[in-house]
Amino acid sequence: MVVAKSTPNKATMKKVQPGSNAKAKAEGAADERGTQGRLMLGTLEKSLRVLSAFDKHQPNLGLLKIAAAANIDVSSAQRIVHTLTQLGYLDKNKDTKQYSVTVKCLSIGLHFLSTNSLIDKANPYLVHLSQETDETINLTMLDDVDVVIVARVLSRHILNTSAVIGTRMPAFCTAPGIAILSKLPEADAAKILDRSDLRAYTKRTVTDRRQIMAKIRKAARDGYATAFEEFMQNDASIAAAIVDAEGMPQGAVNIAAPYATLKDADTVRFSALVTRAAAAMSG
Repeated sequence: MVVAKSTPNKATMKKVQPGSNAKAKAEGAADERGTQGRLMLGTLEKSLRVLSAFDKHQPNLGLLKIAAAANIDVSSAQRIVHTLTQLGYLDKNKDTKQYSVTVKCLSIGLHFLSTNSLIDKANPYLVHLSQETDETINLTMLDDVDVVIVARVLSRHILNTSAVIGTRMPAFCTAPGIAILSKLPEADAAKILDRSDLRAYTKRTVTDRRQIMAKIRKAARDGYATAFEEFMQNDASIAAAIVDAEGMPQGAVNIAAPYATLKDADTVRFSALVTRAAAAMSG
């Protein structure tokens, strides 16, 4: 009887080359980046840059300044501005030929405020904390290198009327920013500092990177952060981070009080209250 020899097929003969898994992963990552690039709508991205060009320092802009601020060519700016005007997001002054954002832009932010679960959960605690302290209470969230006010309960003695919902503040020199950074892996917090413009806003702003990292580590140990006149004059802020079930920061709650009248006993009391409130909002 003749026994037939089994002939290995190409699949069984193929040898795995060293480093092939790593190469495959790298190629997969490149494919994913390529897909993200192909899916990106450049016109939409440019349109959002146009809307972001307007702020309190330049509320009215002509076409050339819009193009420069959004870093796009004039032809693209003209088409985008025309579209946004037709849709009701921009208004054109017939005399000056300048554009300004309209009240319709608020609807975009309202969608976030009305659907965010943390804001909905936090609001009763913010009101209660304001009643306990008779101070202004803010709920903030991290957005890249800034913290953004997303909810606010004002005290009878308002510190800064220009700080409203949507106001952005640098994370590195604000109590809520330091509190949030203290809950991140240290390497991630360091990357945020690397991207930040570590400039002085007041005479008391800490701009040395090593000192800022020391503040972040202290906040991690203490469970809260403080900032006294680092971003605004006569502003004292005590903040604690709100975390999810895995301990990752979702935002921060802070008590804002006049620095001129703040006593050491107030700092001790406020830190305990804000830490307890943040814990109640966490999870």
